[in-house]
Amino acid sequence: MSPIHAQYIKNSGSSSSFSISIIIEDKLWGLVTCQNKDPKHIDLEDRVQAGIFTVLASNAYSSFKSKKELEYRINLNEKLSFLKSEFLKHGTLFEALDANKSELRKIPKADGLVIVSDHDMVFEGITPDKKKIISIIEWAYKNTRDNIFSSSSFLKNHGEELGLDYKTAGIIIYFVERTKREMMIWFRKEFDEHINWAGNPKKEIDVFLDNGKEKHTVSPRKSFEVFTENIKGSSKKWSSNNIISVSLIRDVILETSHKQYITIKKLNDQLKRVNEELDSFSYTISHDLGTPLTVMKLNAQMLLKSLGETAEKNKINSIIEEIDSMAEMMQNVLQLSRAKHSEIKLETIETNATIQKITENAKITFGSPKSLIVIKECPEVLADKTMLHQVFLNIINNAIKYSSNQEKPVVQIEGTDEGDKIIYRIKDNGIGIPEENKHKMFKIFNRMDNAKQFKGNGVGLSIVHRIMMRLGGSVDYESNKNGTCFILTFQKPSIIKNEVNNAL
Repeated sequence: MSPIHAQYIKNSGSSSSFSISIIIEDKLWGLVTCQNKDPKHIDLEDRVQAGIFTVLASNAYSSFKSKKELEYRINLNEKLSFLKSEFLKHGTLFEALDANKSELRKIPKADGLVIVSDHDMVFEGITPDKKKIISIIEWAYKNTRDNIFSSSSFLKNHGEELGLDYKTAGIIIYFVERTKREMMIWFRKEFDEHINWAGNPKKEIDVFLDNGKEKHTVSPRKSFEVFTENIKGSSKKWSSNNIISVSLIRDVILETSHKQYITIKKLNDQLKRVNEELDSFSYTISHDLGTPLTVMKLNAQMLLKSLGETAEKNKINSIIEEIDSMAEMMQNVLQLSRAKHSEIKLETIETNATIQKITENAKITFGSPKSLIVIKECPEVLADKTMLHQVFLNIINNAIKYSSNQEKPVVQIEGTDEGDKIIYRIKDNGIGIPEENKHKMFKIFNRMDNAKQFKGNGVGLSIVHRIMMRLGGSVDYESNKNGTCFILTFQKPSIIKNEVNNAL
């Protein structure tokens, strides 16, 4: 008999002991232990019967456990099917998770859930604040490798170094996408548990001499007097089902993301075909309608010359203006299409001469000789020469046109070197852009209500927006009642040179 077992028998005050192993799924699950105060012999028949009863009980428990497991899985599958259908209703994964955060928290039976997407966070239930969440995220990136990490004693192990409290005793972290800083974090609060043991469970080490040599052995507890242990810094343990449920949530996310990817790809392919047809249509319209418009204009001009000083001349002039307007619109649509598909050749370009020429011509075009044009520093940019001219032409023309009715129209143009970017600001004191128009400023054919008095068709800013994207830059603006400032951000020539040199 094991000396430890012998000590336990002694602690209980028994003189005889009889035990039967409980085996479930080929593993020792527990023991049926019988003890008697007096010495007692158990004959073979009784031992066999006790063994049979124990096996029957074990099988009944296994059956009960399997039934509960099946019910849990069926219920879980229903919840996951619901989530799958809900996820497909939303445009982005973050929106889908946000809309279903309550159900996502409950599935692994957590007290709280935080959904993280880059710098955006959604909180559900009992969670730590944003500052602590950031600390946990940084810890997770440094100390975990698997996509799913779980701990029931996270507060106990890491609470002091991360400054955590009772809300973070248990934790499950699921990395949706490590590179994009997308994750879900489930929390369980601290479980203030008291466990009553039959004796102190701490193992003592006894030292004894064997043939003159000192030996160490584990000493069993000497009594079964009640010993109460307080569990701090831990939560209720995450069960295997809790971890499995998070894994299945991961599978649903991956499956729906794939379906959305396939759907988006199909839509993109359709959109690509439509855009190609539209571009082809733009070229056709510009070419095929150009000739009849020219003929109409010539005939109208000839008719105008044949008329004397009559009221009909105003009508003919109006026709000629509309023909010019239509021709300009067709040309702008063609330029918009070219801005998307034309080949670009990036090179270092000096902008001063181009800006000077454009401003001089614009003052004549819009009949605003009194406009004060202030041109400051004009650093070089990395761009395509033709496309750069188109960008400055549209922005400067707008600045001079929309400020031309002011008593003292002023346009300021300045470029600045800001780190790895060159930023140009074209500022005017014109009519300004109403806040309600901001969301559609770069859409084609969009015109502001306060701009109707000026000639135009609302294509210029769409061309600028498309070109700047192709040049690897951006366009934005700031506006109020005192005017508008357009902000053009270009790549810096030296940055590209350094990248080329490093590559060589």
